[in-house]
Amino acid sequence: MKACVWVMVSVFFGIAAVPRDCAAQHTHTKFTPSSAVYKIDDTTWGVGAEAVLAPPDAGTTVTDADLHFELPDGGTISKLQATISFAFPWGPTANICPQPGEALGIFIIDGKRFAPIIQKLNSSPSAGAREITTFVSYDIPLHYTKGHGILHVEANPFGCWSNWEIQGMISLSPRHE
Repeated sequence: MKACVWVMVSVFFGIAAVPRDCAAQHTHTKFTPSSAVYKIDDTTWGVGAEAVLAPPDAGTTVTDADLHFELPDGGTISKLQATISFAFPWGPTANICPQPGEALGIFIIDGKRFAPIIQKLNSSPSAGAREITTFVSYDIPLHYTKGHGILHVEANPFGCWSNWEIQGMISLSPRHE
């Protein structure tokens, strides 16, 4: 049985304890079928992924999606650059969501959390379109052994549909054998 880890989150000007990393607390969905982390050449990998995230089911706190991928064994990620778009509300909704929208994306390589992407949108209807596009660039090396990767995204703690998309590149340092 997996134990829950609790994190503190800000909710309407206050602080609340919310369980984190508990399967029962997340509504799970999938990335679109064309989503992938794919090899371009020996040192360059592309990232193209999109997740449509419905409001979480009753009794859960967020909707999440995981995209599993494999990098070559025994490598080092030397750089990750990507453009990420988050739209909230999105899809079959009445364009009015009184709360802010939030999304968290993260790469996990062999269990190591890497390259966090946090995006937040305000709740003001007068602010115009509720969409944000963010460019990230990480160049702190991450050494890994097996190359088992997961692109994880979670959003919608306040219950509206959203869309999260990432397009980018991962550079691997040449392996010295």
